[in-house]
Amino acid sequence: MMHIKSDVNFTLELSSDMAKTVLVTGATGFIASHTIQQLLAKTDYVVRGTVRSLKKPDRFAHLTSLPHANTRLELVEANLLDDKAWAPAVKDCAAVLHIASPFLLTLHDPQKDLVEPAERGTENVLRAAIAEDSVKDIVLTSSLAAIADAPVDGKVFTEADWNTLSSLTRNPYCYSKVRGEQKAWELLKNVSDKRLVVLNPFLVTGPSLTKTINPSVGTFVDMFNGKVPAMANLSMGFVDVWDVAWAHVLALTNPNAKGRHILCNEVQSMQQVVETLRTKFPNAKYLVYCT
Repeated sequence: MMHIKSDVNFTLELSSDMAKTVLVTGATGFIASHTIQQLLAKTDYVVRGTVRSLKKPDRFAHLTSLPHANTRLELVEANLLDDKAWAPAVKDCAAVLHIASPFLLTLHDPQKDLVEPAERGTENVLRAAIAEDSVKDIVLTSSLAAIADAPVDGKVFTEADWNTLSSLTRNPYCYSKVRGEQKAWELLKNVSDKRLVVLNPFLVTGPSLTKTINPSVGTFVDMFNGKVPAMANLSMGFVDVWDVAWAHVLALTNPNAKGRHILCNEVQSMQQVVETLRTKFPNAKYLVYCT
């Protein structure tokens, strides 16, 4: 066995045969955690995940306790905005899954809080991946938000569409996903020895591997605690986090995968969602009414 030891006495064991290594950015995130779980369970990859700090092991305890983590999981520190952090992070990796990107419901500065980490973070990670000869496959987690800002009557959106409506003042989260994905395609445009696959999931829901409630699921939690007394009866697409994680594994392991891929299990109205929740939780006091 080989041991990798951080400067804070956090030790992980890696298999000595050094199977192919895949870098997963934002390892503790909702989608990334599930993706790491499936990579460890269903592939032979060694997973190198990035975290903001190794000095807070409680933040990634759910990862180090996964089956096979003691032999095939390595965690390293890397900040999206630190361009010097990513060359060592991608060193000797066969692939990069760039999943990290902020999703914040409360914003102080959309440019600083969302757009800069999405665009500059993508540039920092992908420039390092492009410069690393061993990296051949790159999977980017984008969003349906990069394809469409809002429904258009009679319009069926496809992977050929781009969201041209969002801005810093109109749906800045959507705008950040557009800028991040566009940066990826720009960087890989003339790179012939790397394969880029982009995944564009709609609203990702499902169980969390941690006690932390991610923002997309948090909306539904707020329905139960009375923080949202009413909600517009919008319709939106939903996709299970397990399916999104599996899509990352498939994009990584299928050499024929390329381009953009919308991920959506089904479309439901918020009224349908509330009715389903009422059926499942008949004693819930604060489920919202849709208007």
